[in-house]
Amino acid sequence: MIRPIFALFIRSIREDNRAKFTPIARAALVLVILFFLAINHRNFARQPAPGLQVFFLVMVINLFGLVLGGITAFCSAITEEKEDDTLGLLRMTNLSPVAILFGKGLSRFVGGMLLIVAQIPFSLLCVTLGGVSGEQILSGYAVLIATLFFLCNLGLLMSVICRKTGVAVALTLFVGTVIYVGGPIAYISTLEFGRSQPSGVWSDVFAYLLANNPLYQLGTMVFGAAGRGMPLTVSPWTFNGIGGVSFFLLAWALFGRFCSGTAETAPRRKKSAKGAKLLRAPRPDGWAIAWKDFWFLQGGRRGLISRFIGYAVLVFGFVGLVTFNNNYMESDDIGEMMMSFAGIGLCVELVLGAARIFGIERRWLTLSSLITIPIPLGSIIRQKILAALASLIPGFCFVVLGAMIAPESLEELWRDITRREESFLAFTYVAIHLISIPLLACWLSLKMRRGAVPATIAIGFVGNVIFAVLLDEVARSSDEAFLLLGIVIQFFLSVALMVSIRKRIALAAAAD
Repeated sequence: MIRPIFALFIRSIREDNRAKFTPIARAALVLVILFFLAINHRNFARQPAPGLQVFFLVMVINLFGLVLGGITAFCSAITEEKEDDTLGLLRMTNLSPVAILFGKGLSRFVGGMLLIVAQIPFSLLCVTLGGVSGEQILSGYAVLIATLFFLCNLGLLMSVICRKTGVAVALTLFVGTVIYVGGPIAYISTLEFGRSQPSGVWSDVFAYLLANNPLYQLGTMVFGAAGRGMPLTVSPWTFNGIGGVSFFLLAWALFGRFCSGTAETAPRRKKSAKGAKLLRAPRPDGWAIAWKDFWFLQGGRRGLISRFIGYAVLVFGFVGLVTFNNNYMESDDIGEMMMSFAGIGLCVELVLGAARIFGIERRWLTLSSLITIPIPLGSIIRQKILAALASLIPGFCFVVLGAMIAPESLEELWRDITRREESFLAFTYVAIHLISIPLLACWLSLKMRRGAVPATIAIGFVGNVIFAVLLDEVARSSDEAFLLLGIVIQFFLSVALMVSIRKRIALAAAAD
């Protein structure tokens, strides 16, 4: 009875351990820890509690990578079977729903947990640097594992409910943001903007969500009580454990409803409703590849409308939340917030779009057919980039709208960029990242079938941290020299990625 339930689970664990990526990821995480230990060992006599600083930095990097990589891996547990139309074959093996959930979902939790546990012996070296105890280190990793368990089962539930991985990721991010970020922001915003603090039931809910925020728990445990650390007031397993088990039981209960059927090979033609002509895809008069990507990959006009609605809900929802707490926001504050939210959304969409340009062709096994079309490869790349840029129109419109609401903020930023050399270099450094990071995402999508986006963000984040630490410790240079060197490195990296992408397209098409 027990063995059939864990048959797929054991097989998945064996496949993960034999994969090439698993030892590389573990080694990379350990090397990052050893790197920070070596750098801070030089400053042992000049910094108070260097071990504490190293440990907190490692925790933040782990939490950042856990959220990015974990959500992508967990949300595709069942949806990848639905997208490949193999879920029906999996059900024909007489595996029960709980066996499939254990094999496809919790096996990934075990793999992620092993990545975290592998760092504990090396993190204990922070004790020798001073400022942190072994109990704090073990408590920090307990917070990470508890958060991983919660996100794993939340992503598994969304993977059961949704048909597409992208929708499952979006819903998981939304629910996770509301739980882990929405409550703390609501609580803090009342203290920042308001004239009165929350009271009653809402105060207890917001305070409880803030106490269970993993970043808040890590900060309190490490830096609480004037840097001496504090024991966790709330056990990380109370909230995350109960929530994770509840999500798993709910996924088990809904498995039969959402995973019992398979999609038809040729879906029926839907009857078009009145007024839906504007949402139909017109005939491609020219630029056929750009037309195909815009209408069938980016969603066409329907996708643009959905993005407009998403940005509007995000911006005006936050304004409504602040107003709900009896607060008032000036027009300049609304404009700056609108530009900030839209700018972050544009960066996210830029990376996602770059990863999908050729990544979706690899998943659909159409890349080999695409390059056989009698169109130059350069023209294919340009048309696909044009379709991806068209999806950024809603975010760009909200940036322009925010600039119109708060023109003084934009004018102040422009004066700062034009008058100060450091500000100009900082602006250029950020701008060239908007080229190199999407190119890295596109290149990784040709190397990896899944996980290109979290790998891109993790590489960019860790790379910038390591570059900053190295430059500060070795070169001892000024901020201007740091930014200039970073711009030069990003420029040559972008050129190298452009050249490599053209070669990788042919190799990936041949492999498919």
